[in-house]
Amino acid sequence: MHELKLEDFNTINHLLDTDYHFPEIRAVVEGNQPGWVFVDRIEEPHTAMIFVGEANGFMFVGEIIDEFLQGLNPFIEEVIKPRLLEDGINYFECSGSSPKWNQALKNELIKNWYVKEWECLLFEFKEAQFDLEKSLSHKQVRKVNEALLEDRAIENRDWLLEVIKPYWRSMNDFYDKGIGYVVIDDNQIVSVCHSCYVAGDVYKVDIVTLKDYRKKGYARLVAQAYIADCLANDKVPYWDCMIENVASHKLAESLGFEVEDVANYYDFYFKQDTID
Repeated sequence: MHELKLEDFNTINHLLDTDYHFPEIRAVVEGNQPGWVFVDRIEEPHTAMIFVGEANGFMFVGEIIDEFLQGLNPFIEEVIKPRLLEDGINYFECSGSSPKWNQALKNELIKNWYVKEWECLLFEFKEAQFDLEKSLSHKQVRKVNEALLEDRAIENRDWLLEVIKPYWRSMNDFYDKGIGYVVIDDNQIVSVCHSCYVAGDVYKVDIVTLKDYRKKGYARLVAQAYIADCLANDKVPYWDCMIENVASHKLAESLGFEVEDVANYYDFYFKQDTID
């Protein structure tokens, strides 16, 4: 197993045409989001394991090679586990880029780790179904930029940074490549929709709303602004959510997204007592 330097991530571009559409993979490989890339060989890799930083997750692409699979458990134990524990993380997610990959991972990794399995809905945006309503038009919607974060009238700018910064190498990178909108109510940012991953022209949606302001239409309002910006600049909005997240599923469909596929994810825990 070999770890690639950031400047060499593009050597796995030929492995990125996968069954499942995971923009997180390309976002890391393109250098937009923090992550690590491990391969079976430095020259012309056949298989790669991409760590997506903020998701604490590994995505597997390329050929399913027995030798690679058999080396995963010791590699995770000796290299990955200490890195994650150092950051206070006692589990990792993983998903393969195809159903065959998922079965291979489950068969190999379940030997050493405590596993929780869950499903993720992957959506495709249908522009013809997007309706830019003017609901809640009395609320202030602003684009995330330097001017917003320097506006001292807004009381919780630090919260906005806490939401966005973990996904990006720097805020300047976000300003250059990302898109974000917020809803402001009584000098408070109450909801934010931002690009958590950017891969080419694909912009993945992440929405966070303060607890007291949920179920009031703010998430829809801020998502509409985000999607409208994507469309105005020839970007493709992307959405996914856990299958049990009914609210996110309904919101996505109301904004013009349709379920395209269902992907399996696995959470591997280092300790039994961390499983709920």
